[in-house]
Amino acid sequence: MTEPSSRVTPGQVLQAWRAYRDVSGAEVARRIGVQPPALSQWETGKRTPEHPYAVTAIGKALQLPADEATAMEGMWRTAASVTALPPQGAWFHNFPIPSGPVWAWMRSHPGSGDHQVVLEFGPFNESFTIPADSGGLIVHSPTSLPNPPLKVIFDGEGWTDFGRGVIPEQVATKLGITMIAARDVIGGNSPMFRPLKDDESAESRTMLANIRHAASWFNLAWSRVSAHFGVLRPTVPTARALEAETIATTRRPGTSVTDTAGQLVSQLMMTPEQIRAIRQARGFTRAEAAQEATNRNPRSPVTPKMLETLETTGRIPAAAHALARLDMIYQTDGRLGIDRVEDFDTATRTPTGAFSPDFPWYWQGHVWLQVHGPRPDDTCVMELIWGPWRRRVRVRSLDVVTTRKAVLGPDPARPAPPPPHRPGRRKPLELNPRLVVTLPRGWRLGAGMGAVPTALDINVGWRPVNLRAAAELVRESVRAIELTRPRSPDRK
Repeated sequence: MTEPSSRVTPGQVLQAWRAYRDVSGAEVARRIGVQPPALSQWETGKRTPEHPYAVTAIGKALQLPADEATAMEGMWRTAASVTALPPQGAWFHNFPIPSGPVWAWMRSHPGSGDHQVVLEFGPFNESFTIPADSGGLIVHSPTSLPNPPLKVIFDGEGWTDFGRGVIPEQVATKLGITMIAARDVIGGNSPMFRPLKDDESAESRTMLANIRHAASWFNLAWSRVSAHFGVLRPTVPTARALEAETIATTRRPGTSVTDTAGQLVSQLMMTPEQIRAIRQARGFTRAEAAQEATNRNPRSPVTPKMLETLETTGRIPAAAHALARLDMIYQTDGRLGIDRVEDFDTATRTPTGAFSPDFPWYWQGHVWLQVHGPRPDDTCVMELIWGPWRRRVRVRSLDVVTTRKAVLGPDPARPAPPPPHRPGRRKPLELNPRLVVTLPRGWRLGAGMGAVPTALDINVGWRPVNLRAAAELVRESVRAIELTRPRSPDRK
């Protein structure tokens, strides 16, 4: 076994997976139709595959199960993040629907000693140590939920990538990566919100019984779970004064640009050289990246020439929301750039006069809202309702707040039939509801996508709009868990 490097390379990922399946390089090369020296150069890092489809072919040649093939391609795409992306103090991710096995791969600076990292998921959090000069640490789970987001906070700076699929222990060991199962660390902290009282628990007896069953499927002690479900108690939160509001910034380095009215504008948050490096690290040619971006909005195509200009001069493509589309393709979680969706003068309103920003269906991640009052330094209470969730916060004119769009919308090019609904049954929660923002008369709203460096993070503190919404949220979570429930061999 080779000594694991503190910086796992894409080639080492391919080599580890081939060793896991115990297939020779010559045999893999024969199966995918390349010369053995070509595969050897891919594994040593002297060359990279001409396109990511070669990696998919390797997965088939190794006869990997679907979940393992997905994980191998994900690790190959993300291994080079440590050289293509600047380190950050905080990383976020919402795993897309459908539920399935997922992982988070955390790495620190090589040669900088042990690092502490905190992983947060809703009311749960746990601290880990990333050993010095290791391949990092992977926390994995057999199931996933789109909301709340997974948040990783380093004591300094580091890298975190997120992926789907199953990573075998043998692969991780070969790469010097520590593997930790999420179920072994959930429940190690005190509840963030008041637990339910005995009389309140009676109202939710049925749904809590379902949660108890779900916990048993994954060998979680109920005593470690039950204390946290006070977060589901619907309340009417009061707006707090600015100086008392416990809101932190997103901890992103850099500054953002505004126009003469103080309004955020679309802008790059990475250099052209960094954008080119992350494209190459993710295994895309300009033509492939342009096609992937165009697929998300065929009415406003992105061309290879646009990407060449972006990577050499920093000029933003004229195609609608090109930065957001590229951010999703390159998996940079809003760090590629800020993409304005609506400005103070054109923001979409509902018939009641509230604002309802129209975020593209393909976006998942940081969204931002900027308010503009009648006079400088005016303050107001902003109320947000997003599907079953509600939050209120006091803001000052030109403040920028950020939360996350957790769920991808339906692709307009592939309309899906509505889910079946039996008469007499409550309809399930809407998968991709519109955000509704209510402001006092005279206030205006701008909105966009991307991680604004100094935005106030309001992703926590949301409450269900009512008891029914709280119950439906639990049901949807249990349903997602049940889809990946471990089944006994004799159970069909």
